[in-house]
Amino acid sequence: MIALAPSSSSHWRQSIFLSLIVMWSWPGFNPSRRMMAPSSYAVHVPETVDVRGIREKLHMTQVDFARAFGFKPATLRHWEQKSCVPEGPARAYLTVIDREPGTVRRVLAGQ
Repeated sequence: MIALAPSSSSHWRQSIFLSLIVMWSWPGFNPSRRMMAPSSYAVHVPETVDVRGIREKLHMTQVDFARAFGFKPATLRHWEQKSCVPEGPARAYLTVIDREPGTVRRVLAGQ
């Protein structure tokens, strides 16, 4: 199970929302069980993501990117400076942002 440490209520809600989407989309997920069989995992989360590359591809400043997608600007800076790395759920979220930024924005805007 994915453990989330809420940093703000909106970031926490977004993290829960995205985690639930990933969890419910996995074949073999059974909501009455707490664990899934490893053979049923259907999601590949990359070991590394180019946070700066994703942000620059969208032509956004760090502050704009953080605000648009629910990150703290300081967290984004740390990731880009490689003083720390995104955990699994954040890497999955960043991968979705990289591939479908418009969809993520629409979902977060409630559309």
